[in-house]
Amino acid sequence: MNKYFKLDFKIIQILKIFIITFIICSLTLILASIIPDKKIDNNVEESIKLMNKEGEYPIILNQKSSYYQIDNWTEAALLNFIYNCDSKKPLECTFAEKTYVIDGGTGLENANLMLKEIGHNSAYTGEKVGHYYLRSSYWLGGRTIYMPLLTFINYYQIRYVILAVGILLSLFTAIEIAKKINWKYAIAFMLSLILTNYYVGLLVSPQALVYILTFLGMDYILLKKKKVNYFNFMFIIGMLTTYFDWFSIPLISWGFIIITILLKEYHKNKKMEFSELFNIIFQTGVAWCLGYASLLMFRILFSYLVVGNDAIKYFTGRVSDNTSVGESSIIINIAKALKNSLNGLVPILILKKDSLIKIGLFFLVFLIFNGIILIVSKKLIKINKSHIVVPLLLISLSPLVWIITFNGFHAKHAWFAYRSLGIYVFAIFIIFIMYIDNIISKSKKVNNVIVKLKDWNVIRFLIVGGISTLMDYIIYMVISIKFNLIVSKCISMICAGIFSFVNNKTWTFRINEKVNTRMLFLYILTQLINIGTNTTINYLMFGITHIKTISFIIATFVAMVVNYLLQNYVVFKGEKKYEVFNSYSLL
Repeated sequence: MNKYFKLDFKIIQILKIFIITFIICSLTLILASIIPDKKIDNNVEESIKLMNKEGEYPIILNQKSSYYQIDNWTEAALLNFIYNCDSKKPLECTFAEKTYVIDGGTGLENANLMLKEIGHNSAYTGEKVGHYYLRSSYWLGGRTIYMPLLTFINYYQIRYVILAVGILLSLFTAIEIAKKINWKYAIAFMLSLILTNYYVGLLVSPQALVYILTFLGMDYILLKKKKVNYFNFMFIIGMLTTYFDWFSIPLISWGFIIITILLKEYHKNKKMEFSELFNIIFQTGVAWCLGYASLLMFRILFSYLVVGNDAIKYFTGRVSDNTSVGESSIIINIAKALKNSLNGLVPILILKKDSLIKIGLFFLVFLIFNGIILIVSKKLIKINKSHIVVPLLLISLSPLVWIITFNGFHAKHAWFAYRSLGIYVFAIFIIFIMYIDNIISKSKKVNNVIVKLKDWNVIRFLIVGGISTLMDYIIYMVISIKFNLIVSKCISMICAGIFSFVNNKTWTFRINEKVNTRMLFLYILTQLINIGTNTTINYLMFGITHIKTISFIIATFVAMVVNYLLQNYVVFKGEKKYEVFNSYSLL
């Protein structure tokens, strides 16, 4: 049993890592807290006024579902914290944050009351109904980013900067998965994010920063050539998770990274035993939990030293709220938490109104689906001895266990907390991909076709085109929240065009020649020809068929053929380095 539950760490080393990380986290917050208040406060006031136009829980992308809500309650509370930070008392700002509230008030109501009664530009002379409220269990590490930036720009401008960073990092991570492991797993990764509306989460500071931490952690694993001490690494990730986000979607920083670790290790050595893979899960799980809990506990301890028993009372109250079942029985509350969370996945959003029959059918479909997964997994293990399948299944269960454990929180806040289910989706998609790969590899006829196709540039061209189209769509949908449609479409097309150019050059057509002015000019010219061809054919075909869908499909197909021919024979006609592919996974 030791090989399953072995822990590869040194206590002295972990203590050093903890002390250094704790000091860095504390110092960065203290330094952020001593920034002069005036510029920050002016931008906070402007941000709260803009937030009033949106409301407490605005729904974006013209959707009607609460799963597309932005949590401005939390954002208003963050601005309330920052506004009430006294740069002359940095220790208090760091370990004993306070907000100005009225009993029963929402985040935005409290922020407006704060500006009215104690704002720097307030002329209020009446009796104050608000009071200061301690929220000691939160590190709110995002303040180390937001407070310096608030000296230059308002919160909304910061929001869209972080959104852009998050999307670009997710795309970079997908590209690295494709390069280092398998392009199909990269698609599974992006789908797991899209199905949980990660671009909405990137608009809320705690969720956004955990996503960014997760993507950076995955990139580190993928890019690191030397061996990584996974225990130490995940210990740091756990600490940073609780630093940025105590309870919104913390689990994703473990789940997505551990899947990446398993895939990388298994890709290097397909003969890895189940015990080795399970031990990686065990070690990283223990390390992440230890890092997460230790920084949180020390945070509470330091808050206690600064403000006394109020820190302990607030923390225990929050834990009780997140685990309590209220007036319902624990079974009903768990069922509600699971149903609300699972209902957040995009394909299941059709379940809009609750009834006992619908909820029963919902869970029946979910059980059948998981039964199919188990059958597929069993066949994979039996036929191909894929030892990674069971570890992936165990990881896929982690968000469900998390939801059940903290059912009180998820029953109320499933509309954003459900994003942890991205771990479940990612792991399950990988299992299905492995199963399909296994079927294809066992079929001689299919394999022969693939051998003939895998050197075709057109296949790689279609893959790059598909990913760039997806990128175009995501960036367009997100940016159009703030900007007009023409500006949004221009930005999204430019981003997709750059991605397409780089990957078509290096992967599709495999050009050795360096990028030069001629190549860039010809590429831009071909794209203009492509747009002109697409719009012209679309216009002509609609005039003939009067059916938008048919005209769109024909125009897209013709433009795609023209685009491929121009790129292959005009833009990228330099010396090509043809490589030999040894497996279907590198198609």
